[in-house]
Amino acid sequence: MNAVPNTLALFGTMGYGEILLLALVALLIFGGRRLPDVLKNLGQGIVEFKKALSGVETDVDRAGTTQPRQFPRQDSAVVSTPPDRTNTPTDSSKSA
Repeated sequence: MNAVPNTLALFGTMGYGEILLLALVALLIFGGRRLPDVLKNLGQGIVEFKKALSGVETDVDRAGTTQPRQFPRQDSAVVSTPPDRTNTPTDSSKSA
């Protein structure tokens, strides 16, 4: 068996060649001086996203353990049925 996987789990089915190509493209686009700042901001964004996600998970867990709100019971609405029109004459059946 191969001890080193051909792909990185972080990038799914992307191999090392594709990751290297993306890194070179990023270096060309942002340049050597701006690339560390871009990656730092990206990392901070990911950390903030994970914090927000864990906060939402905590809120959902709390909501699942609390008792549901009890609303006052309302009477069911009265549903009226339309009148039966089978015995009423129509305009076409009237004689002149």
